[in-house]
Amino acid sequence: MSVLPVTLAGVKLLCGIADTSQDAAVTALMALAQPALEYTLDPAILANSANDAGLLATLTLGATEALAGAYVAAQGRNPAAPPQQQTFRLSTLEVSTRPLADPAKIGAALAASGLARLAPFSRSARAGADGGGRRRPAGRPERGPAADRERAGRGGPGGHGRPARRRHV
Repeated sequence: MSVLPVTLAGVKLLCGIADTSQDAAVTALMALAQPALEYTLDPAILANSANDAGLLATLTLGATEALAGAYVAAQGRNPAAPPQQQTFRLSTLEVSTRPLADPAKIGAALAASGLARLAPFSRSARAGADGGGRRRPAGRPERGPAADRERAGRGGPGGHGRPARRRHV
């Protein structure tokens, strides 16, 4: 059962779909992807969203954008989709229309926007913020040349702890 109230109308609005010809495909995508999308979110955040209207609106918008973007991107990759360029001919005048951008790229950008909106509320982001994620053992410094110098107690010019030698020419 879905927790976020993502609606068919909301997904169609972001996809730019005005008629009902694609309702079945959009509904199928929502049924397939929405539970998986909600699973990536922290359960405590989802439980709290019922009490916080702003949080619920943010999560719903992010999920709607991600689902709409996935649908638009899939339609852009669909070889059976209507042609992107249409040509009309009136006597000797020929007019061609072409899209301003690739639908697959637009869909991917819309999905990325939705996922970025949901990222702070994901299980992995919350695990790192709550200390439940992977951490360094206590007392172990960061890695890298600067940490090596710090660990060795050296930090002067060149990382040797002493001034650079003068060269005699």
